[in-house]
Amino acid sequence: MRLLKLVVCLALMVPTVASADPLTFVSDLISQSAPSATTTHRIRFTVDSAVPPSGRIYVEPELGAYDIPVGFDYLDVDVAVATSTSFYGDRPTAAVADATNDAVVVTPGVNGSLYIVLNSTEGIAAGDRVEIRLGSNATYGGAGDSLVSNPATLGSYRIRLRTTDSIGATIDSGTAMIVMVASVGVHALPETLPPARFNGLPSGTVAAGNPEIEISLNTDEIATCRYATSTGVSYASMTGAFSASSNGQFHHEVIYDHEDDTAYSYYVRCADYYGIFNTDDYEITFTIDAEQTAGAGGSDGSGGSGSVPNGSQVLFQSSVALSGLGPPGGRVFVLKDSVQVQSVQTSGTGSFTANVGGLERGTYTFGLYAVDRDGNRSATHSATLTLGQGTTNSIANIILPPTVALESDTAPIGEPVRVFGHTIPGREVELIAIPDSGILGGSLQYSASSSQGVQGVSDGFWEIELPASRLSRGTYDIRAHVSVGVVESRQSGPLYLGVGGAPNPNLFNRSDLNRDGKVNLVDFSILLSQWNTDDEIADINEDGVVNLSDVSIMLFNWTG
Repeated sequence: MRLLKLVVCLALMVPTVASADPLTFVSDLISQSAPSATTTHRIRFTVDSAVPPSGRIYVEPELGAYDIPVGFDYLDVDVAVATSTSFYGDRPTAAVADATNDAVVVTPGVNGSLYIVLNSTEGIAAGDRVEIRLGSNATYGGAGDSLVSNPATLGSYRIRLRTTDSIGATIDSGTAMIVMVASVGVHALPETLPPARFNGLPSGTVAAGNPEIEISLNTDEIATCRYATSTGVSYASMTGAFSASSNGQFHHEVIYDHEDDTAYSYYVRCADYYGIFNTDDYEITFTIDAEQTAGAGGSDGSGGSGSVPNGSQVLFQSSVALSGLGPPGGRVFVLKDSVQVQSVQTSGTGSFTANVGGLERGTYTFGLYAVDRDGNRSATHSATLTLGQGTTNSIANIILPPTVALESDTAPIGEPVRVFGHTIPGREVELIAIPDSGILGGSLQYSASSSQGVQGVSDGFWEIELPASRLSRGTYDIRAHVSVGVVESRQSGPLYLGVGGAPNPNLFNRSDLNRDGKVNLVDFSILLSQWNTDDEIADINEDGVVNLSDVSIMLFNWTG
């Protein structure tokens, strides 16, 4: 039985008294949403007004929301604060507050609550972001061994948060919410079908002078494949075996001593992980030509044995044509497996075409990005393609993301911000500015049309002004995309805008790839599985490729 993890975080501000300011971006992230399950909590909020030294932070769940065990104490609680210029930093906790330690006071039980007494030296400044972690995996140095238990009844529960001064007068207050949902079971049906086989190669006529031929095929699942030279041989009796690629679905083997002017047939059967095997033959049939043609030393892609300009001894080379739209008058750079192979100019309407040739059969990832006439770079569009030997392939209708620029990455509070860039002419650009809390409800969304131009020629320029009245202190993640009909580009960027101070992107959240509140080996393995791709989740710094830069950021935010 697998528990469905559900996290509901609401920024519902409920002032407790008329004079109190609201806490903003309030959330309580839980690791399990099943009733009665033990769980961790990651509580976050931003204080509107400063909390002085010896002030307090109260965490007061409504009746039954937290079941806090006896023995839950300061070792199970971590407190950290992020400022406009720094990432989350630990505030040490202890049983009693002093000049350096915050105290944690816990009321255990099914109606449990707790509060934190700040040390006598350092308070929390207005606009700072606070994070409180509850549970034995608390990140910033907690050494405890206790977890909070969820309520036993399905439904939603409010968590009241407030800050006070040293004598208990409320400063800020707010409310988060958690939701209990029923456990969800996953039941897998038993495997009954054998592997499907397809894309058998070679086929047709192969150039003369090739005594060594690689035969291959694909399966729709991980499998082990064998072959025979006569039909009707059972899988168990077949003596020829294929080698498999790392994903277990591409099977290949080089067979020797083929002769010119001869037809060959190989009969293939496969078995999957569960031992379900084929009872019929999949035939790979081809003929070795009677004599070598001009292709043996020419350029028609069908060369024979030896050093063949347009293919290896056993494979003929393939090509890929890439075409689409981007910023007019810019340049599109083409990457093959993260290595640049060529660049092409976009036309006055933004169209481009690029051709990559000389490719052996296999799987390739192509990335394309544009640099507009002002030198601004777009995000990378990627596509992965498996090529057969001697084939001509096409990836069309590529819509490159808009380029995005800011006049400055820092803006004073009370001033509008101009965002601009280039894209396909005459299209609607959708822009989103996400505050560093990551709560979509606080996001700003705008649109603008790129310039159409005259007589089919345009620079595709667009711009949007973010009004000062919508921008509060903090860091914003700026992204944009464009659509052509039903085809939509990926998001650009991001760019980071700091309002009231330098931008300070929350890279801890981006390092937590599986969103379990920890940055550890699970996240690292996810990152490695996307190495050298432009996967949007694993590309932590969003520079278009998963590489050592992303590893460095993850290690900086490591929790274990």
